[in-house]
Amino acid sequence: MYSLLIYAIVIALLSAFVILFANKIGLIEYLVNIPNKFISKLVQCNFCMSFWIALFISIIIIVLTKDFKYIFIPIISSPISRLVI
Repeated sequence: MYSLLIYAIVIALLSAFVILFANKIGLIEYLVNIPNKFISKLVQCNFCMSFWIALFISIIIIVLTKDFKYIFIPIISSPISRLVI
């Protein structure tokens, strides 16, 4: 139980770092201006980006540990990363 909470906090901090870094280097502004409407709308929402980044990281953790309980981490970590951003 505690490991799931620790993973959620670490993934929330990591996804917040990725979003802030992408904003700092100008990647988000670049993706907003591309013609694909789906990606353009996705990068304008920090909550959506934190969820998808956390899901990607969770899938990597699931592949490494072969434990499917980590699939619920994005649901827990997205509000935490939204508070950090």
